[in-house]
Amino acid sequence: MQETAEQIERSGTKVFAFAPSADASRDVLRNAGFKDADTVARLLVDENLQRQAAGQLIWIDEAGLLGMRTMERVFALADSIGARVLLSGDRRQHGSVERGAALRLLEEEAGLKPAEVKENMRQAGDYRLAVNAISEARIAEGFKRLEDLNWIREIPDDERDRQLAADYVESFTKGRTALAVSPTHAEGDRITDEIRRLLREKKKLGQDEHTFRVLIPANLTEAERGDAVSYLPGDVLQFHQNAKGFTRGQRVVVGEGAALPLDQAGRFEAFRSRSLSLAAGDLVRITHNGFTADGKHRLNNGSLYRIRRFDDRSNLVLENGWTIAREFGHLAYGYVVTSHASQGKSVQDVFVGQSSQSFPASSREQWYVSVSRAKKRVTIYTDDKQALREAVTQSDDRPSATELITGKAKRLAVDLNRRERESTPKRPPKEREGLSRV
Repeated sequence: MQETAEQIERSGTKVFAFAPSADASRDVLRNAGFKDADTVARLLVDENLQRQAAGQLIWIDEAGLLGMRTMERVFALADSIGARVLLSGDRRQHGSVERGAALRLLEEEAGLKPAEVKENMRQAGDYRLAVNAISEARIAEGFKRLEDLNWIREIPDDERDRQLAADYVESFTKGRTALAVSPTHAEGDRITDEIRRLLREKKKLGQDEHTFRVLIPANLTEAERGDAVSYLPGDVLQFHQNAKGFTRGQRVVVGEGAALPLDQAGRFEAFRSRSLSLAAGDLVRITHNGFTADGKHRLNNGSLYRIRRFDDRSNLVLENGWTIAREFGHLAYGYVVTSHASQGKSVQDVFVGQSSQSFPASSREQWYVSVSRAKKRVTIYTDDKQALREAVTQSDDRPSATELITGKAKRLAVDLNRRERESTPKRPPKEREGLSRV
């Protein structure tokens, strides 16, 4: 991207870089040299940014995460301001949460021939060959190559999480960048407990823990957010837009006397409340966009930070010097992430916890993302290699409406041909014999 953007800008066209998520844009792209990179959502609502991009080039990285409706809005905007759109991404990784696989549809149905980067620059040697095979859907071959490297380990339940945690902590104490990945939160939580226990034993965590109230997305639809029966005492409503009587960022706690703004359901998000114990040295993950306590620094969803200490008001002071207010709420442990959250990240060592508990959430796309985040080594911890191999051969791609219609048309054609064959009168045996003799 850096080299291509440099060549484009030499011709007089400015490149404006975007990505679907805050982490991919404001962290990954900005760290890669695109200092003004931002989210696609910001582009679609910021008129000043749109004026700057008029007549220029809009580059969207991780475009495979865009759904159909958002992609259509990007194209409509580009058309209205005379800008060109360049999409980059890997449709073989996780797709969009929103409906539709826009990038895949453009490649397979729109007649566009994409340019491809065929050389894998992240890994080397046999590891590169394994990742290349998996990226090309040759799952069995890639799995076998990882097995030959002894990187897929079958370990019983009572030892597996402890071994993964020990290997992760060893990598961390050696000063290497490391990431633990698991398809499900349940398995990830178990691994996190083991990692924190070992870090405490090695005195990498402070002895004094502070308890915080954190907010977990309730994942309610707009209709459900507008219905009082959807809420429990202690649930939190947080406005993401200004609304009648409320400002962006303002919160309402269910059961604390205030009337619920159910008629504003399109302007707030709903969260469940739970407690989280943190100590100095803990790694935390931001789970919702926000700002530091002084308002000077943006906190991007998915970003990871390590806690240096707590101030006298129990605010979190990070290793980079930033302070997060104890009331911020959008925090989780950052030791283990899902493969969705790991997409776009790059570290030296990756540790994948993928037992049979997580097989229902396993897929070809999840496997590809999980095993390809490391530069040097990936180690997979499971309780059943054979079942794991079968689980990761299944795709979680959702067919688009176009693909569904096309598939139906093909099935109708096959059925019609079958019926025509069945309805065609058969020649009498003697006639067939005569024809065969001729």
